[in-house]
Amino acid sequence: MGSRTRLRIVLSMFRTLLILCMLMCGAVGAQARAPGSVALAPSEVAWRQAHPVIQVGVYAGDFVPFETWRGGQPEGLGVDYARLLAGRAGLQLEFRPYNDWVSVALGGSNESMPYDMLLTQPVIPQRLDRFHMLRPFVLGQQVVLVARKGDLQIRGAGDLNTARVVLERKFQVVSRVVHDEFPGATLVYAEDGAQALDMLTRGEADAYVGVTAARMRTLVQQRQTDDVSILGPFGLPTFEFAPAVRRDLNELTSILRKAEATITERELVQLRARWGLDDHDRLPFAHAGISAAERQRLAGLPVLRIGYEVDRYPYSFINRKGAFDGIAADYINILQKQTGLRVQLVPAQDWGSLERMVLAHEIDLIAAGSSEDIDSSEMGFSQPYEYFPEVIVARMQGPPIAGPKDLVGRTVSVRDEAGVLSRLRAMLPRTRLLAVGSNERG
Repeated sequence: MGSRTRLRIVLSMFRTLLILCMLMCGAVGAQARAPGSVALAPSEVAWRQAHPVIQVGVYAGDFVPFETWRGGQPEGLGVDYARLLAGRAGLQLEFRPYNDWVSVALGGSNESMPYDMLLTQPVIPQRLDRFHMLRPFVLGQQVVLVARKGDLQIRGAGDLNTARVVLERKFQVVSRVVHDEFPGATLVYAEDGAQALDMLTRGEADAYVGVTAARMRTLVQQRQTDDVSILGPFGLPTFEFAPAVRRDLNELTSILRKAEATITERELVQLRARWGLDDHDRLPFAHAGISAAERQRLAGLPVLRIGYEVDRYPYSFINRKGAFDGIAADYINILQKQTGLRVQLVPAQDWGSLERMVLAHEIDLIAAGSSEDIDSSEMGFSQPYEYFPEVIVARMQGPPIAGPKDLVGRTVSVRDEAGVLSRLRAMLPRTRLLAVGSNERG
């Protein structure tokens, strides 16, 4: 793992730690509750049963932190928001990557759309013939100006009329606006943000006009050299981003609109903060590390109690030496080394015990968990550091079980996690689900 990647993870965790400290000092006596669910009309229930899997397109390019495809998995703010919607609506999502933004997102209204839903599309008139746009979950995203570090030729918008400006080909609306606002500029095009930054540093362009401060910050932090500066927004229109549902899927749109109505502003704030779209998003420069003020705040934190499950292999468990081990343990070690945090490890026998500790404010963090399974008023979550599939385990000499359809009418044990239970209840309404605290009990 490169130093910049580790730093990005640690910065995300630091912001989450501040959120956790504020949340855990909240009102005492909070009650556990499952995430909000929606009441569907009979026609919507019938549609959901007839369409058990929703195909979701994920842009595999560099549209970070909103969506990307990394290590064979979808990742980003839009992915997390779609999962939150699906959990409320009882839908199962299948994520599929695509590379051609223009043909998928901007194809003509008569061209078939290969996906049921896209994750993070700008709310603009050009999308309305092709999609139903859901409620925006990202607001006020700015177009920003990037220049070579130390280059005084470009200091702001007033310098663009005589400059070579690199834009990304896929952002056609931005290209038209820049063309109209700066008719004297020479526009050159890149296929993605990384190429645009390379063209800038090689001298093939004098300035780069990029989409969203958060995305530019992420792209700059991923570079191996410190050779560009984000000068900040410069007066162009802002964008809102929302999920886009295929125009002919009215029932799916109706279901998702009901689901989005259950998501609170607090949940959205936490979701945005997880991916760096908080107060830092308004800063006109990229952070190269943890600032002195941030380190001072970290040093002032008390010993943080971290709860972990003792038998959730390979993520969180006690090894033969009686020590905390697994992927989560390695992650916590990296976090400590980078931040100097002081921690106290608190073992939990199973997920149920861990959740009770959270509600009783006996711990400040959990080492491994899902944002769908704990009330957002109790915990905030960092960016995911691991993904795992949900699988079916059956007896060797039992009835043949090849897939979810074979579970209809049977009794099935499931880990007592609210998000998983919500999806399975919607997918398997005639199956008896028994919630258990751990895989071993199942």
